[in-house]
Amino acid sequence: MSEPHGTVLVTGAAGGIGRVVTRHLADRGWTVRALDRVRDDDAPASVQWRVGDLADRAVAAAAVEGVDALVHLAAIPSPWNDPDDVVYVGNVASTYAVLDAAGRAGVGRAVIASSVSIYGLVWSEREREAPEIPLSETSELRIADPYALSKQADEACAAMMHRRWGIDVLAYRFPNVSDGEDIAERSRKVLADPAHAHRELWAYLHLEDAARAVELGLTAAVSGAVVLNVVAPDALGGVDVAALARQFHPGADCRLPVGGSAAGYTTDRAERLLGFTAEHRWDGRRMHEPASQSGGLRS
Repeated sequence: MSEPHGTVLVTGAAGGIGRVVTRHLADRGWTVRALDRVRDDDAPASVQWRVGDLADRAVAAAAVEGVDALVHLAAIPSPWNDPDDVVYVGNVASTYAVLDAAGRAGVGRAVIASSVSIYGLVWSEREREAPEIPLSETSELRIADPYALSKQADEACAAMMHRRWGIDVLAYRFPNVSDGEDIAERSRKVLADPAHAHRELWAYLHLEDAARAVELGLTAAVSGAVVLNVVAPDALGGVDVAALARQFHPGADCRLPVGGSAAGYTTDRAERLLGFTAEHRWDGRRMHEPASQSGGLRS
């Protein structure tokens, strides 16, 4: 477990989640070292930037030197825009390189980005049903695409690095992570047509909640290689996942009660191990954000 306000390396720091995580940790008093192939010129002045590619082992080794913890967010984010082998090999190679370098350097804690795509539903070329709802960290994986396979390999890599070097690694299965405006827009689309996000089981997470979960993971009293669903505990638009499962996932063993709006993924492990529950929530009509950040409800 890392001490609060130590030095943390964030990879993929110029990406969608990485920018918010980098800013959040810097604002909370961490000494942040950022690594990406491009620089985020809007990052706080205190952030120590390094431009480089984790495909170069020397870059990974230099980046982790002297850090207390690692947040690994660098990845090709979908299988759409690159060849299959580039997606798989690129994602797995970067995770291996930085975790191995961190382990060799004696870094004690890492948080890495996995994905709910690992269950095999999101990017499959064919429609696939969830085996059960809600999906838990131990649910069957029905992988049929290179991105999901890369996340399975990342999680296996995390377990190996823990056994090899003793580094504790928390792998977060994130859904689509975005800001309040995007979540509100996606919620409106789901309410108009629930098919819009049926492959994701209507999951979401706000960027600020993702950043907060990352920080909690850096200091949580957790050891080993641990996989966590990190999602909001309700569904986009407040839809009834159990009712919609009958239409879109009729073969799934659905254990959610009809008439609620609970998420299609279990969240109890993140609540128990991290003390994490998403604060940015859909209230049935609007996106609700903590008053300290937004001043209340926003449309």
